[in-house]
Amino acid sequence: MNRLQRLVCFFAAIAFTAMLAGPLSAKTLKRTTPGATTPVKPMPAATRNADVKAKTLPDLQVGVIKIMPQHPGEGQTVTFEGNIMNYGLGSARNPVVILTVAGPSGVSFPLFRKQFNVTLGKNQGVTLVQKFKVPKFGSYACTFTLDPARMIAETNDNNNMKKLTFGVDPLPDLVVCISNGKRPPVGGKREIKAVVKNIGNGNCADYVKLQFYVEGKGTQVYDLLPINAGDAREVTRNHKWSTSGTKTITAKVIYTKHESHKSNNEVQGSFFVRLPHHDKYSAAPPVKCSNNRNFNSWEQCDSMN
Repeated sequence: MNRLQRLVCFFAAIAFTAMLAGPLSAKTLKRTTPGATTPVKPMPAATRNADVKAKTLPDLQVGVIKIMPQHPGEGQTVTFEGNIMNYGLGSARNPVVILTVAGPSGVSFPLFRKQFNVTLGKNQGVTLVQKFKVPKFGSYACTFTLDPARMIAETNDNNNMKKLTFGVDPLPDLVVCISNGKRPPVGGKREIKAVVKNIGNGNCADYVKLQFYVEGKGTQVYDLLPINAGDAREVTRNHKWSTSGTKTITAKVIYTKHESHKSNNEVQGSFFVRLPHHDKYSAAPPVKCSNNRNFNSWEQCDSMN
């Protein structure tokens, strides 16, 4: 076979092989170097920083907050308790908290601030206990804030505050007033009066007892019906003495429920039983009350509130 025939056979073989293989793909295979690795796409910087932040920083959160008692009355002292928790992986050192209290019109409170000299690790906490007096009935609101100046870097600063509202009930305020300064003659009968008045904003929830003592005549205890705000109950005793001299009179209110003031439930006065030739006039106030108020007549006392 000559040279020309050999070339013809060669190209024919190539054509036949191409026909069997079909059309060439438009894709081109990439050459790879033996031992080379496929490059990995890098993590975004924001994701990488957030992951590091979550592993190293604390996360302060307000836990349970409450007021005790749950239903306070005006004039009482309440106790606020607020839990400070760290749910982050890092530690929180010397956290600062503030408590603000808002009350009815005319009532104001100072800002309560405290720094705890502790380091809170993961899932550790501490509690703020703060007492304050609620002088007026109505609605109150407590706002409890952790790290108010953002001095502690955290994973989340949006869970550092919680609010609590509570109501304060109106309460009765019982005072007792008595006859005072009388100068009855020996052997003469005189009326001695005691009046229990509710000068508070709330009604009495139970019966009221009056303990009424007259020197030389003993103590009597009276059961009085519940007294609504602005109302009063009156008790009278009539006595005469066979001997002259000063006679002490004491009246005390006994009420087992809450009042806005418990320190004004007792009053003491006196009479002077005179001999016939003694002066009838007395400079002492005719009416004395347990809230340290004196009146020149029972009519004036009736207007007390």
